[in-house]
Amino acid sequence: MIRTVVAMAALLVAGQAVGQETITLNGIARTVSLMTALYGCGRYYPINTPLIEKVALASRRMGEEVAAREGKDWRAILVAELERRITEVNATGQQLWCQDQYEIRGNRPLFKRKG
Repeated sequence: MIRTVVAMAALLVAGQAVGQETITLNGIARTVSLMTALYGCGRYYPINTPLIEKVALASRRMGEEVAAREGKDWRAILVAELERRITEVNATGQQLWCQDQYEIRGNRPLFKRKG
């Protein structure tokens, strides 16, 4: 139950509206890639590392389970998404990308609040 709640929270953080959109393997992979990229933001902003790790792990497991049920290659989907995210971060520049994420998600639990 807790794992499902964390995975659903991960999808919400990544912008997937549960119940309004179909949760896809690509959406789950985007959540994993977002959490992975946020690790680097710790150089610029206080991040909530334990939560990011929990969300990433729960999302990876969810992706594995869904891919197995659908007969799809989770690793290939995840690798393609990670490559896409790396390209996005590099094109923007890590510090600016992190600033954008902080401003978008600054009041969410992925970043620790100032003060």
